[in-house]
Amino acid sequence: MKLIRISQIDTRINEEKLVGPIDDYHINISPNELARIMRNSSGILISPSGSEEGFGLPALEAMACSMPTVLTDIPSYKSFSKPVDYAKFVKQGSAKSMAQGIIEIMDNTFERLRLIKRGLEVASEYSYEKSSKEA
Repeated sequence: MKLIRISQIDTRINEEKLVGPIDDYHINISPNELARIMRNSSGILISPSGSEEGFGLPALEAMACSMPTVLTDIPSYKSFSKPVDYAKFVKQGSAKSMAQGIIEIMDNTFERLRLIKRGLEVASEYSYEKSSKEA
């Protein structure tokens, strides 16, 4: 397993104190580079955001790049589409719930493929113009 971290600001030192070494760390990259990294990964987007999270563009970008997502159960993440079945939603603030969501996607190929397909459907509902208005 490889940990890839993409951030607007460099928080690597503090994050590595919490999670250990980060294999691949990217800071303030272009949208094209972000898409390339996501499309070349067979990973899972993990987003443990709180209820103050805005639109949640990284989650939508991941879905557009065929990446399944584990997202906290917050209003902004659950507002992308109906039915709300396009991500593995987990309890906000619960590391145990997040870990269980990740393991479920890793261990269940059917669920992983279903989330990829559904995520692509949801992402196709958003144009650049619509996403920028929402964000």
